[in-house]
Amino acid sequence: MGATPVRHLWFTISHTLQDGTVTVPANLEWQVLPKELGTLRYTLVDTAEVAENGEPVIHAIYHHAGIAFGLPSDYIEGVLLLSDNLTGEAEALAVATLLGLLRQVRSINQPPPRPSKKSFVSRVLGKI
Repeated sequence: MGATPVRHLWFTISHTLQDGTVTVPANLEWQVLPKELGTLRYTLVDTAEVAENGEPVIHAIYHHAGIAFGLPSDYIEGVLLLSDNLTGEAEALAVATLLGLLRQVRSINQPPPRPSKKSFVSRVLGKI
């Protein structure tokens, strides 16, 4: 039985109103920490802002609490750390987009459903 590769998404966040006005610039990204560096971690960064060390400014970090690099299909457990300089609206955006990201990652990493076997009654009735 071979190993199944786990895909992790890299999301860019943007939002436009119905009139075309951009309310959230597309410089916010959830980036995944490579699995070679430890357990699964997503970081919300602002690519338009640069910190003193030359790296993008970090607004939030999600640490997956588990030993696997992938996310299980039945539950997700982790810790979300938010920067203290976020407004209430920015915190809500970080939480909402993280939930969307985790849902998408869980759905793409689930194995395809196995074909269901017909019940005995269905097979008998199908022959009538």
